[in-house]
Amino acid sequence: FRSSLSIMADLKNEALHERHWRQIIQETNINIDLTNNILTLENIFQMNLHQYNDIIQSILQTAIKELQIEKNLNDIQQQWDTMRFQIHKHYRHTLGTNIEQERGFIITGVDDILQALEDSTLLLNSIFKNQYLLFYYLYGTVNIDV
Repeated sequence: FRSSLSIMADLKNEALHERHWRQIIQETNINIDLTNNILTLENIFQMNLHQYNDIIQSILQTAIKELQIEKNLNDIQQQWDTMRFQIHKHYRHTLGTNIEQERGFIITGVDDILQALEDSTLLLNSIFKNQYLLFYYLYGTVNIDV
């Protein structure tokens, strides 16, 4: 009984997407109707899902790691979508005079930008080395040739 409750809690995890449910169905040979979005404790008992705890745990751990990748990629994208560069006029002083000549514009706050760029690069490098990136690569949501 307790193992069934544990599985019920696991199956409720937000990381499980339809592809993970299809994988559970395929690896356990259990028929779960994904169209009605209802899974009861009675269904879990009838399907004897507790017998497949190791399979479900493995798929769940993969789903959790994939979700973390997705969240990290979204965070990086949001950070750079909202990054604002401060631009100021740049003046050059002529030696020996008080004359300032306008020389164009410069970006200020470069240290913060470079730190954010370094942080994003490190995170992307760790993501690209992650075995759980495969799903996103196969379905074209990540281009590995960055």
